[in-house]
Amino acid sequence: MAKAKISLEWKKRVKQEYMRLRQAKRYKRADEVKLSWNQNRERMNEVLIDDQKRWTECKALWVSTPELPLHVSCMKKAEIVGNEGDIQVIPIKIINSVTPIPTMYTWAPIQQNFMVEDETVLHNIPYMGDEVLDQDGTFIEELIKNYDGKVHGDRETGFMDDQLFVELVHALMQYQEKDKVDKKDKEKGKEEEKEAASKSPDDFPVFVIFQAISLQFPDKGRAEQLREKYIELTERMDPNALPPECTPNIDGPTAESVPREQTMHSFHTLFCRRCFKYDCFLHRLQACHPGPNLQKRRGPDLKPFTEICGTDCYMLLDGIKEKLAAKREQEEEHEKSKDKQSKDASNAVESNDSASLPRKVCKQQSVDSGNEASSEDSNDSNNKDCIPIFDSETPSTDSTEGSNPVSTTTSFSLLGLMGEDDHREWTGSDQSLFRALHKVYLNNYCAIAQIMLTKTCQQVIVCTG
Repeated sequence: MAKAKISLEWKKRVKQEYMRLRQAKRYKRADEVKLSWNQNRERMNEVLIDDQKRWTECKALWVSTPELPLHVSCMKKAEIVGNEGDIQVIPIKIINSVTPIPTMYTWAPIQQNFMVEDETVLHNIPYMGDEVLDQDGTFIEELIKNYDGKVHGDRETGFMDDQLFVELVHALMQYQEKDKVDKKDKEKGKEEEKEAASKSPDDFPVFVIFQAISLQFPDKGRAEQLREKYIELTERMDPNALPPECTPNIDGPTAESVPREQTMHSFHTLFCRRCFKYDCFLHRLQACHPGPNLQKRRGPDLKPFTEICGTDCYMLLDGIKEKLAAKREQEEEHEKSKDKQSKDASNAVESNDSASLPRKVCKQQSVDSGNEASSEDSNDSNNKDCIPIFDSETPSTDSTEGSNPVSTTTSFSLLGLMGEDDHREWTGSDQSLFRALHKVYLNNYCAIAQIMLTKTCQQVIVCTG
């Protein structure tokens, strides 16, 4: 992208406002130091007055009996004359110098490696000897060039932190209003519509401001980067604004109804697939952070329940039980036909093998993860239908009338604590949670309702329809 031409006036404005803000910060810092010094001085005086009052009221006396050396007559003496003419004489003792503790570095052990970014400031320039410098004098120059000319201890002439950057942009915005007024005076007819826009509270700094700052401070980045940085900093300063790409807590009072991708965004972005924890220090950089595998895995399916889960089960709706029975019969016929085909194929293979010579059978090695217990449990769950356990006192389908308006089979459900009409309303939290679960459990409405805790499976199936 070609650099736009910035007028000399804008360059002068940036330099002028920058120097003014730096001077204002220095004055403000000096005032803060003076105020802190005065407060500390006042506090010390109060402490001294209280301590003096305590000593005057106290009757305890401190008697000091210093031990005088044998050669006290030969020692130099210090003489002090008090205000009342009393003279105090004491021998001078020389305190021997103490060897200071040398600067030492301690290496602390850590439990894992930490990936950090490369340093951008050269902290020390190595001394390679006069011979090396005479032969290759460009070594130090190339070393400093690798750190963009930044050496520890050099005073930065163009220092600008985030707060000063935002203040500089806001200070330069007054000139953009001045330019608009000048243009309006020249072209009154064409600028009537822009006048209303210039008075809007959401006025944004023009792009020429960031171009002028980038030209004055090239180490801060391009104009596009400065514009994005300004947007990020102003949003961060707003106490009511959420961080970028942040969804409100699904369990909080400000939960919103968002798509499944937005609900799972924190899990997909922050959960490390290597360490199996959130926001790990080792792989948290974007370059090495593995993304989520969005391909659907073939895992153990939780088959829909064959029995009703309670008085509000979706199987009690008109026509649902007949559809499920017909679907179950169709699946059984399909499985029988597949078993018959597999038996015919195995018989044909056995007849062919019996005619040929016997071969050595190699034992097939297991390729599982080594967790045999978990694999056996998962196989058991695949072979058996998951039938929920519910209380024997649960009324049957014939006794649904006159029973409790809300019932559940799980002891940790929240339906019993909610009002009669509270569970009928779908909040933003309920909708977001349902979208996240529906892709996993599909048509297993009983399982979805038991996980949601606040809805019955009849309400879940109505929501899917």
